[in-house]
Amino acid sequence: MSGGQQQMLAIGRALVGDPDLLLVDEPSEGVQPSIVQSITEDLGRINEDLGTTILFVEQILSVVQNLAERCYAMDKGQIVDELDGSELDDREHLADHLAV
Repeated sequence: MSGGQQQMLAIGRALVGDPDLLLVDEPSEGVQPSIVQSITEDLGRINEDLGTTILFVEQILSVVQNLAERCYAMDKGQIVDELDGSELDDREHLADHLAV
């Protein structure tokens, strides 16, 4: 299976248990860009339609901006900033916290 298929299968398997909270670690990792958009849209629908809270770790700014209502930036295991609302729309502010 492709990376995108594997990610979607993992998410589907997690949803079988009807969780209140879904933990997702870098859903874009190893996935081609066109599939990243699909996964992002699917996670958004899961949140809206099922009412499932999604806690995810991600480095791709567009995914963070499209899914997050609140964002915590961490450095060496410590929370160094909390962003919400308009701060999530500020791409430069988000990029300040990403390691490349």
